[in-house]
Amino acid sequence: EKKTNKKKMKAVVLAIAFFALVAIVLSQTPSKPVWPNFFSASVAVHSNRHEARFFRWFYDLSQKKDRFDGLHRWRDEQWWGEIIYDHAHSTEYSVFRQPNVAVCLTNHINSTMPHPTLTGANYIGKAEINYVPTYHWFERDAQRGLTFQYFDTVDRRNPARIDVHFERTGYTAQWTFFEFDRAPNNPEIYTIPANILAQCTKID
Repeated sequence: EKKTNKKKMKAVVLAIAFFALVAIVLSQTPSKPVWPNFFSASVAVHSNRHEARFFRWFYDLSQKKDRFDGLHRWRDEQWWGEIIYDHAHSTEYSVFRQPNVAVCLTNHINSTMPHPTLTGANYIGKAEINYVPTYHWFERDAQRGLTFQYFDTVDRRNPARIDVHFERTGYTAQWTFFEFDRAPNNPEIYTIPANILAQCTKID
């Protein structure tokens, strides 16, 4: 009977230790990341197919618009580009600028706002991106042959870096975020001056 009681006591102790360990692990696992509804951020993109790119990204889900500002190679020349996507009206506006020159093009696009879903991301630990502590998430889409890594800051849960790899094509890219500002965008950011808009050429 004493041996039976000891076995029962040992089983109880092990069960308590197991549930305590589970509780500790769960308490250390952060909630799933959520893509912000609005922000502006400087972004550096490196890939194995293209030159490194650096731009400012403005994103506002409530307005269904986003915008990319940065240098663009267009017509074999270097231009300053302002690319505005009006997803509500399925329209893209590209304004390319050089000293005393502005060229405006418009094109039809898909109406869906681009963003990662993150619902299938699995927490795999912590990492440091540009000396900032982050949570590290991983997801693999076997059907699409895609692996996806996402890093968000521990303090504010802002995107810090996105890594993607397409197994079928071998394409790999990293998006690193800087100067992240989680705030609604002024609607004027998405407004093209009337004198330039009047010169826009439809290319689709």
